[in-house]
Amino acid sequence: MTDKLDIIRTSASRPRFLQISTESLLERLKFNNGKLRWIIHEDMLDPELSSECVEYINRIGIYDVYQINKPPLGQGFSMNWLLSNVSTPYFFNVEDDWHLLKPINLNKMCTIMDNNPKINQIAFQKRPLAPGREGFTPKEVEYDGIKFTTNPHWAFTPALWRTSYIKRKWKVISNLDFHWEINRIIKNGKKIEETDADWVINNSGTYFLGQVVNKKMKKEFGGSMDIDEYSALDNGFYFQHLGQHRSQREGSFSSQTITKYPYKHENILEG
Repeated sequence: MTDKLDIIRTSASRPRFLQISTESLLERLKFNNGKLRWIIHEDMLDPELSSECVEYINRIGIYDVYQINKPPLGQGFSMNWLLSNVSTPYFFNVEDDWHLLKPINLNKMCTIMDNNPKINQIAFQKRPLAPGREGFTPKEVEYDGIKFTTNPHWAFTPALWRTSYIKRKWKVISNLDFHWEINRIIKNGKKIEETDADWVINNSGTYFLGQVVNKKMKKEFGGSMDIDEYSALDNGFYFQHLGQHRSQREGSFSSQTITKYPYKHENILEG
């Protein structure tokens, strides 16, 4: 049983987002009878805002390891530093601008990965899971009684990563599109049409928690489920991306105003 788990976080001089995201994680991440170790890297993009981030990091008192860089390293090299500090079999990666909307049982997720060594990543989506996009048709799979949906990509959205797998694949040469370069390595250069759901299951092991939910599953639309059964389904919608429209690292994002969000959830923040 996994009783220790590292949480790694890139931060980019956005104290408001950092506070919102941290407090949502503290409230809704569940890791009972285990030890979470929080690791954060702050890129100093704005000295005043960065100092507010550092003040918050010290005040909240949960971050065990942190580093600040001026000039900033950029996201890819920030991730390098974070990965070099990971010491647990799995780790949870979540940037500073993700707001957790509902509970995640990390004990359960780690146990499922213990029991199913071909699962290398469990990601948590910022919208209800879709029936298909980018030419990829997902497949629903059940592990230990929990529904998962194949993800065509290695996710840099919030996700639980298998450390041994990603450290064998990890290589950052440049910050520019480094996440797509990691995906090219993982897929051995294959295009998306060459990596269908069965390829994902047998090779990369990348999944979203949850399943594609359609109203046609309900009895009133010809399905077999009553309203309680339908409401109990997990549609994979776990996070709100606070600053989703632009990247401050690219010099185009100066506001910490929360982006207008197209999806509804009782915990969604506005403004």
